[in-house]
Amino acid sequence: RYPAQRLDRLGDGLHVRGHLAPAVTCEAHLPFLVGEIDGDTAIVGAEQPLPTLPGQAYVFLRTGVVWAQQAQLIGSDVVNGDRFGSAVGLDGEIAVVGAPLHTDVVSQSGSAYVFKRNVAAWAQLDKIVEHDLEIGENFGYSVDVKGDAVLIGSRRADGEINATGAAYLYRRGGTCWVEMAKYFAGDGLADDEFGSSVALTNVFVMAGAPTHDAVANNAGAAYIFLA
Repeated sequence: RYPAQRLDRLGDGLHVRGHLAPAVTCEAHLPFLVGEIDGDTAIVGAEQPLPTLPGQAYVFLRTGVVWAQQAQLIGSDVVNGDRFGSAVGLDGEIAVVGAPLHTDVVSQSGSAYVFKRNVAAWAQLDKIVEHDLEIGENFGYSVDVKGDAVLIGSRRADGEINATGAAYLYRRGGTCWVEMAKYFAGDGLADDEFGSSVALTNVFVMAGAPTHDAVANNAGAAYIFLA
């Protein structure tokens, strides 16, 4: 396995400052595939594409120049093959992890899990499920979090037409996450996979559609909306 590495810029080049690896490893786990860093905290997802494990996410904390694992995250009801850890987001004390093949509403509709840190302990705060999804829409394929807002991509959801993809914005109200908006491309076509990647600020929402036919077949496009 190949651990995630941190690179620092020194002069005109990038140099390895440290690497991140879980406290307990297993040959069946794949290398870290996605990650995000906020201050001295990093989260990395280790999805498991085989149906024999559910996938996981790991949180690391930096003290000085040393990174140490602080927590291992897994959703309360994930099962083998859910690909938990396919997408991760981090802002302050809140982390979001996607499980796009989790079966909740219907088969492989997908879910996203919200975790909160209290001092040094992480606990699941909530699970977000979009109830208008259909089979295989992969809600949780991408995630991002900013303050009290969470953005979740569903690359096979219905926009103006079927299976173009969509992104959903939620805001926290007390202990619940309330859907505020659904975003999709006005020129989207089936299989554009809009929502395969998402990004969120206090002002803007961005979503990628990597197989949209823009200037050429499957050239891809990115869309920006007001949050």
